Amino acid sequence: MKRFLGSAVVVLAVTFPFAAFADVSGNNVALSSGTTLNLDTGQTVTSGGDLTWTGTAFNVAGSATDGDLASTQYGALFNGQSGYMNLVAEGQSLISEFSSQFGPYLSSAAITPKANDILVVKTNGGNYTAVLVVSVGSSVTIDFHTFGGSSGGGGTPGGPDITAVVNNYSYTPVGFPNSGIAPGSIMLIFGSGMSQSVANVALNSTVAPGIPTTWEGER
Repeated sequence: MKRFLGSAVVVLAVTFPFAAFADVSGNNVALSSGTTLNLDTGQTVTSGGDLTWTGTAFNVAGSATDGDLASTQYGALFNGQSGYMNLVAEGQSLISEFSSQFGPYLSSAAITPKANDILVVKTNGGNYTAVLVVSVGSSVTIDFHTFGGSSGGGGTPGGPDITAVVNNYSYTPVGFPNSGIAPGSIMLIFGSGMSQSVANVALNSTVAPGIPTTWEGER
């Protein structure tokens, strides 16, 4: 297997599947008093979650931290539904800035939010979540979006962003004649986040000891 780093990877077509970690989101999620939400999975849990609604405030669990943007310099920029949507839309382009821009405002202190406040949470998995407080009462209703990428978060790997998979010789796009890739042939994968960039490109082979399972620290 010959593999190039950067925006493309050349691989031998095999049958091994791989999984990429995707963003997780929820709309109009109602949390009653004592409910804990795992923001990395979107599930309410009895243990191991990130954010607990006490009936009057949010408490973080474990090593998770959070902050209310309404009490920061970003409050005027990111508030309400439109501010939340802008934050989510900018998504991965902002994720590398979450740590430097929002990190100093995150703590384990309880937050008593108001409707339209936007919280930033760093989960126990090391990912960042934007939380919009839709309504507040004895229960709270929120929208949330957890960015699965690890850049800036240091948490769960985000996986590659694959933009194209083509035959290494013809480059024929999917949908055209002869675009299929047969087992044992070589294919070219275009995308980003497939490996760290390095100075030297190596030739990997299926000959013993075989194709490595990691590349420059990436699995």
